[in-house]
Amino acid sequence: MEKCIVHKCSNHKHQGTFVGDICAPCHKTITTGEIIHSDNFIAELNDSKESFMKCANDFAEINWEQHLLIVDMQNYIAKRVLKEMEEYPDVSKSIN
Repeated sequence: MEKCIVHKCSNHKHQGTFVGDICAPCHKTITTGEIIHSDNFIAELNDSKESFMKCANDFAEINWEQHLLIVDMQNYIAKRVLKEMEEYPDVSKSIN
């Protein structure tokens, strides 16, 4: 059975709608930036960011040090996405 080509996505063509080789939820995430509950690596990265943001929001006020931590986390997420794309070049080429 054919599976969605997005890294770590487990959706198969018989399970729902696909746009080419990408399932509808992954396609929507990639094209709109809206994170849909999924098991793909994009959702994992977003979950990591949301957990970090919840911790940051626990503080009464966000000061400049907390802001720098948030920026560092965003940079970490961006680097991780790039690393995933480098490790799986066939997938990243088919998404572009």
